[in-house]
Amino acid sequence: MSPTFTVTLLVCGILGGFIGWTYGTRNLYRRPGSRWLTDEIPRERISRRLLARRKRERLQYALTVAIIVPVVVYVAIAMLDILVDMMRPAH
Repeated sequence: MSPTFTVTLLVCGILGGFIGWTYGTRNLYRRPGSRWLTDEIPRERISRRLLARRKRERLQYALTVAIIVPVVVYVAIAMLDILVDMMRPAH
């Protein structure tokens, strides 16, 4: 594996983790039972147990996305490599 490829996967993992963390933060302070992301309430009005669960879920989601994104990029690059090899003329 080339260093460029390794750095690409690392950057994709960091970017995926950031996207997952940001998405998980969007519903951290949402009113319990509400489906609307804009229905937020102050931090003090949410129970500690619910807030702790949502923070755990946010971390889990961020880690999941941070793992899935580089895997998808790796598979896409491998498929493109196979496709390029198939397009080369045989000698």
